[in-house]
Amino acid sequence: MEKINHPEHYKGNKYEAIDIIDDYQLGFNLGNAVKYILRAGKKGDTAEDLKKAKWYIDHEICKLMNEKERKKEKEQVDEADVFFAKMYAASKAQKKEAQSKRCHECKRYGTKDCRMAYWVQQGTDIRNYTCDAWEAKE
Repeated sequence: MEKINHPEHYKGNKYEAIDIIDDYQLGFNLGNAVKYILRAGKKGDTAEDLKKAKWYIDHEICKLMNEKERKKEKEQVDEADVFFAKMYAASKAQKKEAQSKRCHECKRYGTKDCRMAYWVQQGTDIRNYTCDAWEAKE
């Protein structure tokens, strides 16, 4: 049972690897790296243990870099969302302004039936015109 609970190759001078890993809350990758560093040379080839530790450290670095990149991409998406929200708000404001330019008689500007829509799209101020005669109101 001692080989399972407290193997010799994980014991140090004072602390076991698992105690250090738990105390520092290192997680899987960093915990394994520490484990392989602390046992280096006690259970076989030292270079192999250090290569394994390096692999776990490299894997953790890669994971952190990916998380950082995803966060950066999310921030860019959030910035785009803000931009499009502003554009949508501006569009709604323009639509509201255009609605105030509807013909006071037919109230149909913005529909395919309104004969004034073309002139509004051309920039004509229609407040002084009627939709039927297209003549300036006196």
